[in-house]
Amino acid sequence: MRIRKHQEPRGWAVHVAAGILRPALVAATRRQWLDAEKIPAEGGCVIALNHVSHVDPLMSAHLVHNLGRVPLYLAKSGLFRNRALGGFLTAAGQIPVERLSADAVGAYDAAVRAIETGGCVVVYPEGTITRDPDLWPMRGSPALPASRSPRDARSSRWVSGAPRTSSRRTPRVPTSSRGARS
Repeated sequence: MRIRKHQEPRGWAVHVAAGILRPALVAATRRQWLDAEKIPAEGGCVIALNHVSHVDPLMSAHLVHNLGRVPLYLAKSGLFRNRALGGFLTAAGQIPVERLSADAVGAYDAAVRAIETGGCVVVYPEGTITRDPDLWPMRGSPALPASRSPRDARSSRWVSGAPRTSSRRTPRVPTSSRGARS
């Protein structure tokens, strides 16, 4: 995989997170990114992944960041309740989701706005770590925010994949392009 240069603006929180997490992940893990080139270099997109461990957001952020994109996660609102962590996540552009409430639609609207402005939105359709050994079914429609965007943003793609771990504990993020519109 060829590392891409960042084209989109990054705030202080993204710089800090990348400066701390990237060297730690490079030192602590072995990665094999499969089909990473299917993640578009620019324009709005949705990346849907299965959530199988607490490390998934860090590994997928590493992949997306290496591809020159700033990952914007739909994250459970509980993460934003801690003042320090919540402030950091907000500064990094992350999107809080108030699950099982009428306010959940606000996250959907924020995701659509992010896609319209060329953002790379990362979702875990299960909404939490899956306990299904086959990693399915994925709930909801990760392509829905992209499909509700204006025509120019609808040319964006959504990418899905499931991080897999081999017997040697090598994290992998296979991706495949689905639902592409032109």
